[in-house]
Amino acid sequence: MAQRNFIGWSLKLADLEDQEKGIMRFKDLIPPAFVERNIIDKEALDELAANIKKVGLINPIVIKKVKDKFEIVAGHRRYLALKLLGAVSVQCSVITGTNDQTEFVKLSENLQREDLNDIEEAQMLMRLKKISKGTEASVARMIGKSEGYVRQKLTILKYPERLFAALAARKITFSVARELMRLKNENMMNEYLQHAIEGGATPALVKLWVDQIVQQEKRDKLGPEKIDNSAAGSQPMKHFYECELCKAEANLVDSMLHRIHHECWSEITK
Repeated sequence: MAQRNFIGWSLKLADLEDQEKGIMRFKDLIPPAFVERNIIDKEALDELAANIKKVGLINPIVIKKVKDKFEIVAGHRRYLALKLLGAVSVQCSVITGTNDQTEFVKLSENLQREDLNDIEEAQMLMRLKKISKGTEASVARMIGKSEGYVRQKLTILKYPERLFAALAARKITFSVARELMRLKNENMMNEYLQHAIEGGATPALVKLWVDQIVQQEKRDKLGPEKIDNSAAGSQPMKHFYECELCKAEANLVDSMLHRIHHECWSEITK
């Protein structure tokens, strides 16, 4: 009986008795009990189907025995793409192991995909952490990422409702969301979130906003009598931006963020 390694687990590939060379009929397969992908993008699925039609199925679908059927463990999108092509059978590898072990295989494979959105990745990382009973550091080693990367992704699941919704709807990027999470005041976070959505703010600009707020909060806590700017060699960091009106370069600390109607802004810029 063959062996197959999946990031720390070694699971046995069961012998297929009646299925020659691992070819399984679609009618004997059932979808995964838990589907990791929140949304199956039809355009991406069509592209995958076209690629399989052109070059064939490179990696077999991984399945496990469930009563008189076989449940898909890894390769659900490949399975769906083959169905689009009208296939009636597919090359498979059957694994044996506990539910946690087979779930581990499924998560490990899907986390290597490049088309995961940030929320899907966060959810998979959390499931992987629970199944492996590991830490952020151990999960990071499993997927070949840094501990900081895993921690930041898992933090997505703790985002306030409006920030989470904006990221889920792709109104902002993960980099923008990560900067806004540095704001401790949720009302302020929501205000700047709206500015970021309406203005299409870049992560760099949002970072400057947040840096300015954080620095001001620190100054407010210290009080003017405790702020010492006389230390040798200490110079405040300067960030520059282009003025929306005159287009000249200016220091960010000399700028102000205003709430202005679009109509009013049009009149001002005239």
